[in-house]
Amino acid sequence: MKTLLPTTLTMLLVATSATAQNTDFSFAHGIPGLPAAVEVAVDGITIFSGVNFGDLQSTTIAPGPHTIEVRNGTTVLLSATTTTGADQSVTAAAHLLDGGAADLAVFQNDLEAVTFIGDGRFTVRHLADAGPALVGIRSSSYLGLSGLANGAQFPAEIGAGTYDLDVAEFGLGSPFPFPPSAQVAQGLNLAADRGVIAHVVGVPGTPSFSVIVQNVTLAPATPINPSACDLALSGSLVGGSIGAGGDITYALTGASPNSFVAVFLALDNSPFTFFSFPLSIGGGGGLFVATFGLADGNGNFAQTLTYPASPVTGSGPTSFWNLFAQAASADFAPAGFLPTCLSDVEPLQISIQ
Repeated sequence: MKTLLPTTLTMLLVATSATAQNTDFSFAHGIPGLPAAVEVAVDGITIFSGVNFGDLQSTTIAPGPHTIEVRNGTTVLLSATTTTGADQSVTAAAHLLDGGAADLAVFQNDLEAVTFIGDGRFTVRHLADAGPALVGIRSSSYLGLSGLANGAQFPAEIGAGTYDLDVAEFGLGSPFPFPPSAQVAQGLNLAADRGVIAHVVGVPGTPSFSVIVQNVTLAPATPINPSACDLALSGSLVGGSIGAGGDITYALTGASPNSFVAVFLALDNSPFTFFSFPLSIGGGGGLFVATFGLADGNGNFAQTLTYPASPVTGSGPTSFWNLFAQAASADFAPAGFLPTCLSDVEPLQISIQ
């Protein structure tokens, strides 16, 4: 159990200026097998005592240069220096290196907003006695990374939800899918605009192999408002017959230079968000990608597709496909496609005679 030392001592670390903003400071104890609980001192002043393996303790300190020490009585076990800033979040983690030596690593926690509304940031820190690791973050989908080095971290912007975490030492013959022994955490809850930091600590294959979880609050995500661009359809199949076949040219102007472009077709024009694209079509189902590619350096995209003659039997004399077309451009971002423009909706009627 932690013991926070008297306020008179703790206040020496806290900014007294009315304009100064503090640093959120946390300590994670990830070294198993020490004979006693440890103390944590910042600039010679003990702020935590009675800290055991697996504990995470938090307080605030003044921004500026600091020396952090992990002590057993008067013996300094580990130390590190760092400089913190106002309104930052910093975590010092005592952990094992590959091979069993002890280290004190200091991380600045990322509090920046995620790219997309509804997402959070899930960060895995490899602080266990193991070499490069294979990491898997699991829910209904799977996100993985191979070769995460000891002392390194892997941040991922993913949707809010409940996740399990797998970690296994990476190398020739690395297990995939992961065996049950690689599961270090279950049921980690990630909320929108929140961060989950999973410190993987201990020795694989022993009960100490576990996760110290820290939760942080992120800046709120803001809506993505793509600019307007213009889609035009032309060709013999526009207003033509699928029975006779023909071609359609999909031309987009006003996209971001060299951006990714996708042209969508749908059976209805009700709103639908397809991945990160806030479309005005497809909400009733029947959405598909007609074509995709890259815009040129001027933000223009054009592609002509030829459709073979496909007579449809049993249709009446006035049978039509009434479709809707919309295009979007996007830049590549770490969290996925970042929409940059969204076109108008163009109706597309094709006879199925």
